[in-house]
Amino acid sequence: MHSSCSLYTMDSSVDAERFRAALAVATSLTDPEERAAQLDRVLALWRGRAGVVDGVTGGVDVVEWLGAAEARWSTEIDCGRPGNAIRPLTALVAEHPHREDLLTLLIRALYRAGRPGDALEAFRQGRARLVGEFGLEPGRDLHRLQEAVLRGDPDPLPAASPADPVPADPARPARFPAPPRSFVGREWALAELDTLRGGTIGVINGPAGVGKTALAVRWAAHARHRFPDGRLFLDLRGDSPGTPLTVPEALSRLLRDLGTPPGRVPAGTDEAVAAYRARTAGCRMLLVLDNAADAAQVRPLLPGGPRSVVVVTGRDRSGGLAAIEGAHRIALPPLTRAEAGQLLGHRDTLIGACGGMPLALHIAAAAPPGHPAPGDARDPVAHAFRFTYDRLDPTAAATLRMLALAPDGVVTPAVAAILTGRPEPDTIACLGVLTDAHLLERHGDEWRMHDLVAGYARERLVDEVPEPERTEAAARLLDWHLTTPDIGDRRIGLDIYRAGPVAAQRRGETRRLGLLLNELAVALIAADERTEARQHLNRALALHRRHGDLTAEGSALVALGRLQVAAGEHAEAMATLEAALAAAPDRAETAHLRRLLGA
Repeated sequence: MHSSCSLYTMDSSVDAERFRAALAVATSLTDPEERAAQLDRVLALWRGRAGVVDGVTGGVDVVEWLGAAEARWSTEIDCGRPGNAIRPLTALVAEHPHREDLLTLLIRALYRAGRPGDALEAFRQGRARLVGEFGLEPGRDLHRLQEAVLRGDPDPLPAASPADPVPADPARPARFPAPPRSFVGREWALAELDTLRGGTIGVINGPAGVGKTALAVRWAAHARHRFPDGRLFLDLRGDSPGTPLTVPEALSRLLRDLGTPPGRVPAGTDEAVAAYRARTAGCRMLLVLDNAADAAQVRPLLPGGPRSVVVVTGRDRSGGLAAIEGAHRIALPPLTRAEAGQLLGHRDTLIGACGGMPLALHIAAAAPPGHPAPGDARDPVAHAFRFTYDRLDPTAAATLRMLALAPDGVVTPAVAAILTGRPEPDTIACLGVLTDAHLLERHGDEWRMHDLVAGYARERLVDEVPEPERTEAAARLLDWHLTTPDIGDRRIGLDIYRAGPVAAQRRGETRRLGLLLNELAVALIAADERTEARQHLNRALALHRRHGDLTAEGSALVALGRLQVAAGEHAEAMATLEAALAAAPDRAETAHLRRLLGA
């Protein structure tokens, strides 16, 4: 193989296509030795000398080549030959000092080769260059790696995914789930997605559990070289147990993922749409909008300009997604019996019971061989859930039940520990067990439940956990949400807000009950549940006045004033705001509402 410190240029677009085709083959290989050999062939396609090209040459740019080189040397490390990667990675880091993934690979190679001192020195020098020349502090992975070297702990970073060697870059967002560990069939669907070009939309339809998200993520990994300006993934929660993501919430998340500081995200929907489309106008990006409810939820999220590709997934029972003009539709059926057999081997009874549904097949495949099938095929996914759930150890089963309370079906270790009431290390171990059973999917530092898993977990929660225990767990989560700064924008549902006052009343904490009623009312107003919000505010005001808590009374009156303004009750709102000024005259919200009323 040519030395990785040489950068080779191609003579034609044909060579570029050969490069990308060979790289696609490499990313599809799960055996690391085969992947290393194929990546050698990919890199050998380049001809020339490092530093000759700047930008795009022959249709393949430096970023693409570096992604392939990083994948090659990461594979060498994972094959247990870190010493072979040290010299080429040292040269690449010198040529591309801003690229943290190269520095991370070099430190991993040095540490795994038994040279911790050199690994720490590489970190020191790399950090000095990042800070001194680029004004960048190393990211969390680099700091985690440094801490592990200092303590003598095992390498904390997972092996690079063979299907996603191109690293993330702040200017090229890649907020994306890892590709599925097991993926069979669907060659025809992948080929149809390959036909998508800039400015087009692909819509993947199918029943719950058929593998729509897995197909979209697998194709995104396969086609990542086509999107040099990045890839974004957003779960719109159209069929999730909670409330679907609103358009303003979705725009806010996309703009932040694209680098917009949180304080500069426009508040108005029209302004946010304009900012988002301006930000994406000249980009070649991939946007996957997962679990969409209908076309109205999707249209405002389409990027600006004709160069990006959008893939939408959804069950679309009502045909709402069919209203997206010009979309290329892919109806995804269950796997064939032969394809299912690739996941379950010769376990014919299980294959029949799972009905060709990939989610059910993966869950059933995680169970030990020799167990009976999970029932008949009338509801294969539900049978697979019960089949696997009944074989969990009691602690893992209890963890799954409590995770049904998690907002959006997404948890961090901290949230899981709060819901279960167990120490965080024990909870992380349970998350691992549930991931191995395919009941959870890990996305970086978060774990996600498929909405069907979340629905089954909620059934088990209601049937097996007493109501007071459920309420206390939800109240703990609410307390954490209200008292912990910098937890991002992960919202909590109204059921969590309602649990707080119930738990406080059960404990006789009347002062706290009033405060939590304030919070619940504000959440209800945001959800346009005005009647219930008014009831809770009136109750909260009585409690605040009983305790003489003027600050809390002012908060409740401001919330009531907002509700009255929204309802067009201007005279009542003015009287309420006058009372709010008397209770808490320094509240900025009161003055703002008075200006809205023209006072």
